[in-house]
Amino acid sequence: MKKLLLPALLCGVVALSACSDPKATQLPASISGWGDNAEFKKQAAKLSDEDKALLARYAIRAGLAEAMGAKPSDASVMPKTIGEAIEAEKKVEAAEKAEGEKQEALKKEQAAKDKAFADTVASTLTVAITEYAVLPKDAMKGRYNDVAAASIAYKNTSQKDIKGVSGSIEIVDMFGKVLKDVKVDYTDGIKAGDTAVYKGEMQLNEFMEADKALYSLTIDKFTTKFKPSAIVFADGTTLKP
Repeated sequence: MKKLLLPALLCGVVALSACSDPKATQLPASISGWGDNAEFKKQAAKLSDEDKALLARYAIRAGLAEAMGAKPSDASVMPKTIGEAIEAEKKVEAAEKAEGEKQEALKKEQAAKDKAFADTVASTLTVAITEYAVLPKDAMKGRYNDVAAASIAYKNTSQKDIKGVSGSIEIVDMFGKVLKDVKVDYTDGIKAGDTAVYKGEMQLNEFMEADKALYSLTIDKFTTKFKPSAIVFADGTTLKP
């Protein structure tokens, strides 16, 4: 009898320990039933603040999935206890954090590339609108729409001849608001150190919100920002983002 007493006692201690550990508590079958299960609520209340927060976030995540009718591909891997639910949430959040850090690193890498490209462009080419005027439609002159007429100057500040330029110009008002982003290409070539001027027109529509502000603009009321997509040099090389 004495030989059997110690193993039985040890089993009882183990069972008692398991029962007193809130993380060993079985999860209710449905997330919606968590609030109605008194024993579950009692055990969950024993958790640390950190674990309570993890369990709550798991409940929100799993509850949304349940409400949308989503079902796990393998039900056997679904958490069955409070502890498993907490660990599952930790894994999800760790994966999300890792993905977020990966995306942030990619953004920084791209930002560095964009800056390097912008710096190279700044030492290669300067583009600006030097003249601007709105011309009303005039059928007698073959102008059937209001147009914004502009002169765009391209100054080649590099040591190489430029064969062509592709990009766009942002027209920015004095408050920093971008009024228009205009596609501009120039393919007539620019000698090293020279400035080429392109004169063009853009149709305006007085009823379009994007065009309304352009009617009242004068050359001293806006600035421009050139956004190149490619600069092709006469020697065959190309500068791209």
